[in-house]
Amino acid sequence: MFIVGLMIAAGIWLAYSFFLSLRPVPLSTRLAPKLQSIPWSTFVGSAIKTSILGIFTPKKYLQKILRELPDFLELLSVALASGESIYSALNRVVPRLSGELATQLQKTLRSIEYGASLESEFSELAKRVPQHQLVEVCNKLINAMNRGTPLAGIVAEQAEAVRLEVSNHLLKQAGKNETRMLIPLVFLILPVTVLFAIYPSLQLLNMSFL
Repeated sequence: MFIVGLMIAAGIWLAYSFFLSLRPVPLSTRLAPKLQSIPWSTFVGSAIKTSILGIFTPKKYLQKILRELPDFLELLSVALASGESIYSALNRVVPRLSGELATQLQKTLRSIEYGASLESEFSELAKRVPQHQLVEVCNKLINAMNRGTPLAGIVAEQAEAVRLEVSNHLLKQAGKNETRMLIPLVFLILPVTVLFAIYPSLQLLNMSFL
């Protein structure tokens, strides 16, 4: 009897499923995309990729860019002051540089040689390397080229501002290192020094009691 009941229940469930499949589906439901069919890993992966490529940049990498930026700007200002155009100045200065900034500038110069415009490549450089001083330099160069402003003075002023920020950053880092040096001094060197100073006195006191 139990097996017969199971067979009857299975038959009823199959018949119910068959009639549900015959029910007409609205056109809006068929045309609308099914959110459940899209795996959530797609959304998570897209968010992570956007965060890594568009927002997250290693702090040490940006610090290297900041330290290398003043030398580049000073050389560029000298080349511009000698009467060269921005493209010829870049073509003269960039091959003489080395480091992370030089790698990014070589990409920019290569794109310009392939036919891209200076404004678009400076904008792309600012997006590719989101260091605020480099972004400011790119924006000022773009505005100066659009307005016809002399570039040598702008680049020289920006080089001085970047060098001042680098020196302030180094002073701040030195202050942090000085604070960190107090940790071994207080917890390691000072207790040992106090122990060496007190130990002979304790030995004398023990001998006097004897």
